[in-house]
Amino acid sequence: MITSYLTHPDFARHDMGGSHPEAPVRLEVIRKRLMLSGLLQQTMQSEAPPAKPLALARVHAPDYLETLACQRPQNGLQTLDNDTRMGPWTLEAAALAAGAAIKGVDLVCGNRADNVFCAVRPPGHHAERAMAMGFCFYNNVAVAAAHARAMHGLERIAILDFDVHQGNGTLDIFHDDPNVLICSSYQEAFYPWRYLEGDWPNVVNTALPAGTAAVTSAWQSSVTGCRRWSAIARSWCCSPAASMPTAKIHWENWRWSTAISTGSPTWRWISPVAMPGASWCRYSRAAITPRRCR
Repeated sequence: MITSYLTHPDFARHDMGGSHPEAPVRLEVIRKRLMLSGLLQQTMQSEAPPAKPLALARVHAPDYLETLACQRPQNGLQTLDNDTRMGPWTLEAAALAAGAAIKGVDLVCGNRADNVFCAVRPPGHHAERAMAMGFCFYNNVAVAAAHARAMHGLERIAILDFDVHQGNGTLDIFHDDPNVLICSSYQEAFYPWRYLEGDWPNVVNTALPAGTAAVTSAWQSSVTGCRRWSAIARSWCCSPAASMPTAKIHWENWRWSTAISTGSPTWRWISPVAMPGASWCRYSRAAITPRRCR
């Protein structure tokens, strides 16, 4: 099995301030841990290209993309909301993050990799069609799903969003699209408090108590019917309890969702673990695992 690992050194140029939890050191910690475990050496490593404007425009409103470009500061930081700040290099990094997801789709659909791990920042699953929020500017997994359909002819795509927060941006973009299944699990009564009410047949919203291991029963019937879906993509931006004391993620759920989406034995999953002395860092990834069903 070939696993591709996609990242880029320019992700470090996106910096929202020294005290912000979404910091460049996040990817350094992930890479160091994977190297020490020996997993990184088993992957096919390459750099992400930037996503082109057309790819972004498939899921984001043109006015929104134009407004983001106009808000880009020459120096310092531009505050978009209480959590989200834009620096001079933010949009370049965001385009690379979306581009990594696109390249991941191309690698798998071109039979050059079996699955892909994208170590990227900024994250994307809170970015809605016309709104940046929750550290997110472009919705990476949505861009990848739209690219898979437009360029590779995939008809039905399942997106698994495992995180302490709901993937509201992905729901905003695809909640009325019957050919995209969205399974989002998150800690109940937690940010962003959007898209919690609604009757969408292609959306499985799973609000869970802190630390629960119950996500499998909520997702099982929707996800394991593999023959219904042309591809499966996974997206998350999770935080260890050290950086968010009220956030408690049960990692067995992450292990299960990885195994079910890749079709791999459980020992094949890749999980970033906080290094001693760096457990305050938040982790941001977008893993794209398109899989053609027999």
